Amino acid sequence: MKCLYYDRGGYCLWCKRLEQGCFEQKCHSDGKYELTTVELEMLVEGIELTAIKKRKRYDKHMPL
Repeated sequence: MKCLYYDRGGYCLWCKRLEQGCFEQKCHSDGKYELTTVELEMLVEGIELTAIKKRKRYDKHMPL
């Protein structure tokens, strides 16, 4: 996996290779995909993003 991002000092490139297995591939037709910070952290840790379910959060403005 290669991760390119821009910081105040310039561009940074991170590369990570797994010893076993593979990363979940979730790409658009052009081979690019934008992740949130949390999604990137889970991907690097080996957590499958497709297996995660988001729960509804409490909203104090919604009537019960």
